[in-house]
Amino acid sequence: MKYLKTAQLPATWQGNEPWLNAQQRNLQEPNTRAEIVLACQAAYKGLVEHTDGLIGRARAAFDVFTQNRGTPALFGYLSDHGDTVGEHGIYGKKSFFEKSVRIPMVFAGSGVAAGQRITAPVSLLDLGPTVCDWAGADPLPEPDGQSLVAVLRGESADADRTVWSEIVDKLPQGGWTYSCMARHGQQKFITCHRDEIHNQLFDVIADPNETTNLADAQPDETAAFAAAAARRVDFAAAEALQKRHAAAAAVLAKAETGAGGDDRERYRDYPSAAKEAPQYCVTNLTSAPGKSQTYEFYGLPDVNN
Repeated sequence: MKYLKTAQLPATWQGNEPWLNAQQRNLQEPNTRAEIVLACQAAYKGLVEHTDGLIGRARAAFDVFTQNRGTPALFGYLSDHGDTVGEHGIYGKKSFFEKSVRIPMVFAGSGVAAGQRITAPVSLLDLGPTVCDWAGADPLPEPDGQSLVAVLRGESADADRTVWSEIVDKLPQGGWTYSCMARHGQQKFITCHRDEIHNQLFDVIADPNETTNLADAQPDETAAFAAAAARRVDFAAAEALQKRHAAAAAVLAKAETGAGGDDRERYRDYPSAAKEAPQYCVTNLTSAPGKSQTYEFYGLPDVNN
């Protein structure tokens, strides 16, 4: 109940922005009712709070372990993605909007300057180089990221750096489409192959909810980002590579099914508490594009009362 009391409808929950691209529209859940959006918001709040508690327990155990060993320690907490929870009519990961692509990256330990908050863009690809550098190990060969050790020790981050993220996603009409995001300073650029007419440029500091696409108002900056993206990656080649990977994965999945694989064994040793239903739950919020979603939810009071 406490999560529902603080849940709010996102300003963009109806997802009717005319500048959304094909990949983003493919992720939308059209015609989602307001109470379902609020239920998803509440469930996500509960998930975050529960995860925070678990991380606290892991940190406490880690501190005891390293103190007993008398060795330097570096504790990090980060995530592979966030979740969009109704913003722009989208639920889950796979979009480049802030709620999905912006993640926590928190470090504490030996030699880490306490209390500092870095606002310059960094990347998950920085994790490997950072850990190797901090541990004094040989650097990774041809790393895509860069070490953040100097930043952890209190030096300034590279404010002029551009950080990239990319995905090759399957569209409902078939085929694969490449999309990418570039973040430089407070600007974020998003493009989708074959749908460049819907290129997007946001000022994520002035407009954290990403409600105003500045691509038409700032054509020079948009064109510069688009040119940089085209220099980095051959979009069609990336799509062809994903198609080959998907075909290989399908062969492996068919072989595994034929061998009688059973996923239940991986959950067998979970504690009983992990198998209990949550207080609030929204499931099966999926649909084909243009269709009303099917859903199942329980434990929710009437939010209209």
